[in-house]
Amino acid sequence: MRAVLSVSRTNHRALTFYKRHGWEFVRKNPKHDETDFYQLWLRT
Repeated sequence: MRAVLSVSRTNHRALTFYKRHGWEFVRKNPKHDETDFYQLWLRT
């Protein structure tokens, strides 16, 4: 199972936090020019 979120490329503080906690870049968000999708695989 995985969690997915969209985060702004200009929000460096959030990007640092998510990457530090294991979130991985998936792809650019086609609906919003400044955001990307990240995912985190969850243990079940």
